[in-house]
Amino acid sequence: MQSGRRSPRRARVVWTLALAAASMVFAAGSASAAPPDAGQRLSLQAAETPMSFGVAASPPSGSPDNAQADVGRSPRAAPKVIRQNQAVRETGKTYGEWSAAWWQYVLSIPQSQNPLLDATGALCGQGQSAPVFFLVGTFTTEVVNGDVFGTANRSQCTAPAGKPLFIPILNAECSTVEGNGTTDAQLRECAHGFVNNVTELSLEIDGKKVSGLSPKAPVFRADSPLFTFNLPTDNILGESCPPAGQPAGTLPLRLCPPGPSPSVADGYYVLLEPLSPGEHTIRIQAKAQPINAAENSFTLDVTYELLVA
Repeated sequence: MQSGRRSPRRARVVWTLALAAASMVFAAGSASAAPPDAGQRLSLQAAETPMSFGVAASPPSGSPDNAQADVGRSPRAAPKVIRQNQAVRETGKTYGEWSAAWWQYVLSIPQSQNPLLDATGALCGQGQSAPVFFLVGTFTTEVVNGDVFGTANRSQCTAPAGKPLFIPILNAECSTVEGNGTTDAQLRECAHGFVNNVTELSLEIDGKKVSGLSPKAPVFRADSPLFTFNLPTDNILGESCPPAGQPAGTLPLRLCPPGPSPSVADGYYVLLEPLSPGEHTIRIQAKAQPINAAENSFTLDVTYELLVA
């Protein structure tokens, strides 16, 4: 289940917050709230739902046919994190390189199949072919007194066993097509500008928090290299691009055109070693403030009840 608005053109805050079109959302929530810079996208997750690991009418514990049920009955070990200095050896890419691949992935999928717009999690495997499995957030948002909240509870996501999970906790990207700049330095400054305002971060796996995840000790923060994404015709950015060649925020905003665009990302990420087969609850929480001149905040709360099979 999922709360808040589901329209991709009104819900620009994502587990990834599409700040480019967020001016529409903020205007609806508070007339005094100045729109944030276009093209930035905030990404977070959270909200935990208790899970039952029992299996009705299952074979006895310890039998060869009940290995998965035994996983559910056994106490869960703390989640094992692949640190930044281990990422290349374990997965073939740095955190920053995986962040670029994550954005290329989510921005390449049309709205009708995009997991960011999926209320149930059933589309979480859409188009996934990397040696890691990407989790995503949501474009569903709700505005309360100018503050923006994004929430999703996904219970139908299945991830393949044996694959590490790449989880953005909060991230942002800035691109040329969204008017954020044309050079690496301009795009990087734009992405940094939002992520510098992150105030809270949390990731829980089966109720156990990942340690060291804090804006004050940013061991999980990573810049991407300059990369290029390729938008489909019915792309998820919607009406968030300024007129061609104009800076972000220039009106009237237009539908972002299909095709390639340079981009740079910044954010907080966690790479998890493959989870054991069975059911897992993943909770991600984060907050950023200020997100505009009125000093409003953005909070996103997404729960995955994930089946690893």
